[in-house]
Amino acid sequence: MNLTVLWQFILLPLLLTQLIELPIALLIIKEKPHWLIILSVIGLNFITNPLLNLFLFLSARSGIPLALSLVIGEIIVFIVEMAGFKLFLERVWSSCAKYALVLNGASFLIGLGLNYAHFIFKLLL
Repeated sequence: MNLTVLWQFILLPLLLTQLIELPIALLIIKEKPHWLIILSVIGLNFITNPLLNLFLFLSARSGIPLALSLVIGEIIVFIVEMAGFKLFLERVWSSCAKYALVLNGASFLIGLGLNYAHFIFKLLL
């Protein structure tokens, strides 16, 4: 794997996810110390984000439609992160589900918007 591929498919999506989700997590999770929230979000994203991007890459190579891969991948990420928040933040399941849904929803929608903007920008050049 060359550095361009590593940056484009693993590191950049992970960095953008952290930049989107960390501030939101600090705003919506009030009951725990900031250091614990930061470590939880960063740690969970270090696990789920690269695995999701690898899954999407392998799915595309296998001919699986992107929409189906995204739905399956995001459901798995949601479940893993909800369980991670339960483990690390020791909150009730409904709170953990809310955190996972809000954080993943925000990063997914912003990421989708960035990809769309990038696509439009390339068309205009």
